[in-house]
Amino acid sequence: MCQKEGADELAMLDIAATLENRGTRLEWEENVSLVIDIPLTIGGGISALEDIDRTLKAGADKVSMNSAAVKNPELITEAAEKFGSERITVAIDGPESGDALWI
Repeated sequence: MCQKEGADELAMLDIAATLENRGTRLEWEENVSLVIDIPLTIGGGISALEDIDRTLKAGADKVSMNSAAVKNPELITEAAEKFGSERITVAIDGPESGDALWI
């Protein structure tokens, strides 16, 4: 679906996960990863190395952090060292626009 439309990567961010105090819905990720052949980035509810590990094992190529990266910036370094810097991204919501800034 996405790749036929010209997408070269797909990002799925479960933006309610942290607010609802739960992890990412890995079953959604597993289902999507089975039907696409482009890189998949998953975010939402990622707050520890164990969350990143589960997300990568469920089919993500990359993991995106937001709140956890702000609260614990060392997590970014730890995750990059453990899983590879090419697999870790950080999304920052702008305070006024609500738009995400990817770094």
